[in-house]
Amino acid sequence: MVSSPPRTAAPRAQRPAPAPRCPISARQRAVYRRRRIVAAGLALLVLVGLVLGVRALVLAVTGGEEAAPPPAAADQAVQMELPTGEAAIALRPADVNNSNRIDPEPGEAVWYTGHDRVRPGELGTAVIVGHAEHDGEPDAFADLGSAAEGERVRITFADGVTLELDVVSTQVLTEDELQQSDVVWGPQDQTHRTVLVTSDTVERGDAEGHIVVVSELG
Repeated sequence: MVSSPPRTAAPRAQRPAPAPRCPISARQRAVYRRRRIVAAGLALLVLVGLVLGVRALVLAVTGGEEAAPPPAAADQAVQMELPTGEAAIALRPADVNNSNRIDPEPGEAVWYTGHDRVRPGELGTAVIVGHAEHDGEPDAFADLGSAAEGERVRITFADGVTLELDVVSTQVLTEDELQQSDVVWGPQDQTHRTVLVTSDTVERGDAEGHIVVVSELG
């Protein structure tokens, strides 16, 4: 057997050595740096232009005004009138705050969305809370304690429909009495009940506590 001759590896081609780089002068470095700054500035201007363009488009679509919050649902209570009040009180839904308190803004009242309470006008018990005073000045529920049995509380919904409820009781409850009140927090599905409560305590005769007015659909 004739053995084949051993293969010899072909010599590898040598890579040319890289050409030496020419030194960059201080002036050229300054030019390169200025070009990078200009490019970054142009990119920033483009980004700002895009943001302003989108905002201008939104303002054009909305008639020159910022986008407003979505309107309330037609069946959502938006204002109320007390028997002794001269002006309507703005009404909105709210839960407790970080301090576990129901704390409406001055000049308004809120209907409580927690503790299985219903919305005003629904079958069950709705709880509406407002301040009697704020910073020493009379507030939305300042005259709540004057509501008498047989007088009416009027609630207006977003679609313009109004609901009138008859006042059945007015009382002053301490903090503990309020928290344990079955009329306010107990389950019931027999009537449309709305309970009005002052968020702050007030003095009424010899009693001091929260004014609680219970109204029901007659």
